Amino acid sequence: MLEKPKDTIAMKAELLGAAADLATALAELAALKEFAAYQALEIAKLKHQLYGRSAERSSVLINQLELELGSAIATATTADLAAVEANAAASLARSANPDPSLARKKPVCGPLPEHLPRESAWS
Repeated sequence: MLEKPKDTIAMKAELLGAAADLATALAELAALKEFAAYQALEIAKLKHQLYGRSAERSSVLINQLELELGSAIATATTADLAAVEANAAASLARSANPDPSLARKKPVCGPLPEHLPRESAWS
């Protein structure tokens, strides 16, 4: 707390000192506000540079490509499902009435060639 001055001259000097301190504080506050406004402008410029009109165009293109990709995946999925169903139906029809020409034949094992040594594994 401020001490009580003894005379008016000391009061005036103290008042002038407080006014000077206040002016300095106001000048610092104004400088800080100006710096904050400058920083906000720089941030806005950088955001525009990063996310500006070309970025907006790219965003639209990306969204459009994502939609096309989604529809292509959906189409492929429905085509895969149709192919699986057709394959299952064909498999069911084949199992009901098998074609003998498509049946697997047993491999024919011939005798070993004469030049190979014959040894019994159990002797």
